[in-house]
Amino acid sequence: MKKTKIIILLILVVLILAFVGWHISKIKRQDAGDNIYSNAACLKKGNICTDEQIRNGMLVKYEVNDKDSYDFYVIDNNADTLTLIMNKNIVNNVDWHNELINMKGPIYSLIEIYKNCNDWTNVDILNNYEYADYGKKYSDELCAKGEEPSYNCEDLYTNTRGYNGIIFGENKSYLEFNLPITDEDEEDVVQKFDLTAHKLRARMITIEELEKLQNAEWLVENLKHNEGFWTLSSATVAKTLYSKGAYAVVANNSQAEIVPVFVKSSLNDDYKLGIRPVIVIEKR
Repeated sequence: MKKTKIIILLILVVLILAFVGWHISKIKRQDAGDNIYSNAACLKKGNICTDEQIRNGMLVKYEVNDKDSYDFYVIDNNADTLTLIMNKNIVNNVDWHNELINMKGPIYSLIEIYKNCNDWTNVDILNNYEYADYGKKYSDELCAKGEEPSYNCEDLYTNTRGYNGIIFGENKSYLEFNLPITDEDEEDVVQKFDLTAHKLRARMITIEELEKLQNAEWLVENLKHNEGFWTLSSATVAKTLYSKGAYAVVANNSQAEIVPVFVKSSLNDDYKLGIRPVIVIEKR
């Protein structure tokens, strides 16, 4: 009889310890980043991943609000935050801009992000993010290297130089660009497109981020051949038709490829382009 009681007590102790361990693991999992889950062992077991364990290309599931969860890939891991890109397009067949110029920036794509990601309440609003358009510098570097896959380095136009950049601030957000003056003696007129009313929780990927990822295959997951998504970066090089364009990531069969395309999606007969949101979440 005593032996039976001892066995029962041992079973109860094991069950209690198991429950306590499960509860602690749930807390730790939340500490690793609210609403983030992964098949990676460190998160699956409820432990906090080390920097070595969180790597670019790690697939995670993130609860963007109380009812929606999406799969994302890690594209950057720093001391306090993780930068993630969705593994599919949130919307397709959208413009970078609806005019055949790139100097006004990706206004239409950013507004589409606002429309489709505005209810992602578990993602912080971009209150402290700045991006200087890297497109022209990237194009110039390709030409300096003599790399011309579909590019024509003789078609560099000053009036298609891209935009200045984007600032998302706590109190003021805007996209800045220069309108060139035809009179050579006059300076360009700086224009700002106010984005303050659009509390963006996501953005597009940049050329700089793509260069670090080295065209990883998982970037074009869930895309068919010649389908793709916009970047934040303008394109100022290529044949005349594309010299007023922007860079996009497209699926070349199963490979990710960075290509310059028209800013107006309907003019890109070869490609179908959408938006693949990039979000930044804090580690907690």
